[in-house]
Amino acid sequence: VRPVRRTTTAMLFLSLFAVLLSTAASQSCQNTSPLCGASPGWPLLSMCNDHDYVFNSCPEFCKQCSCDTDPRGPCYNGGYRGGNPANYNEHTCDCNCVGAWTGDRCQYCSLTCVHGTLDSNTCTCACAPGWDGPTCSEVCQNSSPLCGANPGWPTTQSCNVDYVTENCHLFCGVCGGGTGVVTQPTTTTQTTTTQPPCGWQIVFEVRPGAGDWAVDAWSSNGVQTAHFKSPLVDMWDTLGVKQVKISLIQGSEVRELVFDGTNTDKFSWFSKDRLLSSPWSDLPTEPNNFFSIAGETNPGARRSFFINRNYGGCPTDAGWLVVTETGPGGSCDWERVPNPPGILYAKKSTYVNWTSGGADIGVADLMRISIKTCSP
Repeated sequence: VRPVRRTTTAMLFLSLFAVLLSTAASQSCQNTSPLCGASPGWPLLSMCNDHDYVFNSCPEFCKQCSCDTDPRGPCYNGGYRGGNPANYNEHTCDCNCVGAWTGDRCQYCSLTCVHGTLDSNTCTCACAPGWDGPTCSEVCQNSSPLCGANPGWPTTQSCNVDYVTENCHLFCGVCGGGTGVVTQPTTTTQTTTTQPPCGWQIVFEVRPGAGDWAVDAWSSNGVQTAHFKSPLVDMWDTLGVKQVKISLIQGSEVRELVFDGTNTDKFSWFSKDRLLSSPWSDLPTEPNNFFSIAGETNPGARRSFFINRNYGGCPTDAGWLVVTETGPGGSCDWERVPNPPGILYAKKSTYVNWTSGGADIGVADLMRISIKTCSP
């Protein structure tokens, strides 16, 4: 009996050792040097076989392990893990995002369209006529004197050739300003501003768990933040804002509030008397103790973008919308989240008790603020 027991014990030990070894290997898929795959540095895979120090320092680069099995999951929107010499040590398998996508899994679009509208699905700008570039911030123009010239490329038929189109955005109508006719330069310069098409432009996103106070990100000019903030927020007074929209996004569900933005600054639009529509039928008639971006300023219970009906002690607090900024140290149980901020809202058509509301309390994945600078 004893030999069998020893054999069984040995097999269990070996199995456990193999599991531990496998786990350790998956956790150690980290290049420990920025030279792995870099040039100058160690750019060639053949160096993994030729030099022990490369092999030992670059397990991911040398294909000893793969970031494909990273427990954080796949990257979105064309992003990928691994293969970036700039990411090493614990960042080896961080997502490498493409274009203007950002975030730990490339899930956020950081693009701001200065004179155009944002397609948030593709993270690209559709520029207004006369504007060009990835952010629609460049005046449409040609980059070659041959555009429309004779000798050169005298007619728009030349635009069927790729390199002509690439060099003649104005002449070929790439940015909506082409006429096919070349005008002579003048001695004066005139600056014009073309308003973007009548669409919604995303200017701010509150990202739950980002760690920064959303109200500080919105309020401070030029602040660096983990939330998305367009430079347009700090240019509010010059934009001629007509309408402002708040979108509360939870999975596939979207609830929206629309405000009259005319003659407002970046704070005053968020008020009850400017509310044009909301998902809550009782909001126009019920009382409010808060309806403001600044909201509750008590450091122990910081609540911003706050639309609240009443206080009365934590168990009786009730309202419609709140960004809870304080995190696990909040005064009331209902506002405490492990990583601030959190976004709570009433899922039903009336206000909700923040403590006892249960399934009637929504927890948003994202709160987005968009503006229109033209009339429909």
